[in-house]
Amino acid sequence: MIQFKLIKDGSSVRKHDIEILKATICSLTEDEDSYIILEPKNPIENSIYIQAIKQNNEYYAEIRFVFGSDDNFKHYSRTYTTQSEIINLFSQYYAEGKVPNVNEWNDDTAINEEETDAKMMKLYKQSEGTTRYFEIWINEDNTITIHKGILGEVGETETIETRSNDLPSNITLAKYVSEQKQIGYEEQEDLTEFIVQYSYDKDADQAELTEKRDYLESLFNNCLGWTGNGHCDGGDIGSGTMNIFCYVVNKNIAVHTILEALEEEDLMDNLKIAYADESTEEYIGLYPPLTDFML
Repeated sequence: MIQFKLIKDGSSVRKHDIEILKATICSLTEDEDSYIILEPKNPIENSIYIQAIKQNNEYYAEIRFVFGSDDNFKHYSRTYTTQSEIINLFSQYYAEGKVPNVNEWNDDTAINEEETDAKMMKLYKQSEGTTRYFEIWINEDNTITIHKGILGEVGETETIETRSNDLPSNITLAKYVSEQKQIGYEEQEDLTEFIVQYSYDKDADQAELTEKRDYLESLFNNCLGWTGNGHCDGGDIGSGTMNIFCYVVNKNIAVHTILEALEEEDLMDNLKIAYADESTEEYIGLYPPLTDFML
């Protein structure tokens, strides 16, 4: 009898049989957190899992094969139109160890190769007038952290423990990323350059300026990162100004987040905030309102 790990919506179903498997499939909804994964304890004909979600009243299934090492794999997907088809797929895999004929499936290996190499991924999705983010990364102890929520809000964080009989952490990460992309999440390529600037007197202490710059870089990385809205990209000091450079998804939300953090730290004096307008190749002042801005 083949042993399996059954996962529903991120949680293991500890006791299961064929009827519980079928009921689990029937309970799938089109909610973004609803999915099923079936992992054999030992690979079946090199397959290490099948998984499925429900979307647009259809079922989207994936299967992965690994040959010798985690980097040598094939990844396939297929859409099923009826619940009975997806139940049959999972039932045959579970009860008979029968692997589907992937000649009838889409070969998504190339799409998944970059995700399997990744240690961290950030994805975004427009939903009901808001932007949602999904971040996932591998920690030094090989646990996996998922951070998700509405852009500009801290959101929820979950750490997934990995055990010796689990999938390798890089494949687990790729699996989660693939699931999110199926329901509309995408990588955000076009981030906006966002600059926080402080003016200082010519006789200001350089060591203190450097310490302040380093502190601000850490502060902005923290408040932007934990609200899903980008990261700090370093800073410079010279010619009477200190500039901290960030890249953000939404500049208006970033202004609110940054100002809130600076107010809490009492760092509002001599402050300007701007962003780079790609269409005009100019820096546009955001704070104070209508402010002129120059680097």
